[in-house]
Amino acid sequence: MNYEEIREGKVKCLVPSEYKIKVSSELPVFYNPRMRFNRDVTVASLKAYAKLFKKSFTACDAFAGCGIRGIRFAKEVEECRKIILNDIRKQAFDIILKNLELNFGKKPEVNDDKAKLAVEKKEIIVENKDANVLLHENFSKIDAVDVDPFGTPAPFIEASIVALRNDGLLMVTATDVAPLCGVYPKACRRKYDATAYRADFMHELGIRILIGFILRISARYDKVIIPLLSLSKDHYYRVFLLTKRYGAGKVDRWLSNLKYVKHCHCGYFVISEDNKKERCKICKRELLISGPIWTRELHNEKFIKKAGKDVLGKLYEILLGEARPDAPIFYYNIHKRCKKLRITPPGINEIVEEIKSRGYFACRVHFEKEPCIKTNISLKELEMILKTRQK
Repeated sequence: MNYEEIREGKVKCLVPSEYKIKVSSELPVFYNPRMRFNRDVTVASLKAYAKLFKKSFTACDAFAGCGIRGIRFAKEVEECRKIILNDIRKQAFDIILKNLELNFGKKPEVNDDKAKLAVEKKEIIVENKDANVLLHENFSKIDAVDVDPFGTPAPFIEASIVALRNDGLLMVTATDVAPLCGVYPKACRRKYDATAYRADFMHELGIRILIGFILRISARYDKVIIPLLSLSKDHYYRVFLLTKRYGAGKVDRWLSNLKYVKHCHCGYFVISEDNKKERCKICKRELLISGPIWTRELHNEKFIKKAGKDVLGKLYEILLGEARPDAPIFYYNIHKRCKKLRITPPGINEIVEEIKSRGYFACRVHFEKEPCIKTNISLKELEMILKTRQK
């Protein structure tokens, strides 16, 4: 395999030259240039985590690939004192060792399938193991776990929860967006023990199903999760979750935040405690039922501000709007609403301001490329605004 040197953040890294042709899990060493933003936000989130909890910490990149993410932890996050980089593939293990030497000027000490490097007051450990094995071996020893596999993260959630200390940070990427957002309902049931059907708010639905799944796993260990940041970007979902250990009573109360959404093709939806069949109040068709879903906040305002505008860019203000405690669940796709009404869509900012002027909540969302709005106004009144404001 041929390698070439690339630069990202404060690190340089040898990566497979084949990434220019095709990004594939079949490559002996995995590297995806399209996940640069994911890695940037992860570094910023670790810095935010350190600021909020005022502590140094141990971090683990369970699917390190070429090692670029974990090496960035070591080079760019001062409070990250111990870093574990792991990959099950031997070629990935070998290239991580080369990339460590490339960035720190020292060769790691190698002992079979494990290597160590002490540099700049930090300890870097490289492992060549199955991710679940590694995480179970580090029971309650890690502060921040990064789970970014090729495909579903579902098989690795339990081991990640086990490995985390109290007040740990769980960072999860799901690239199997289609099952989570309702394109493949059967696959969603198999992988996440949840039901998902297509809706205008499909990507927020997918993230809420993912968080709900992680909460149900956490509850087995008397732990709860608190979402700090939740992103839908390109071909993946990314969630940053604080894990806390509580007594059984509080965990039970936290589980009560898992509910269902009953929704219709006409655009109507309602949050429900149960999954009993109902008919739409607008068009009288039988409602589709998706869930269980997480029904509390997807973001934490303080965490977003600590992560910073420099990294989040245009998403920063939008995410702050979504993070408001009075922001309702789910959103309306304005283009799809207007297509149904056979009208030309008005400007998104114009609609937001009109809704606010009537005393309702309204904000833009980051989940879709098309203009979408979170609002507590009724669907009927929203459609009236769209008709009166059409171009």
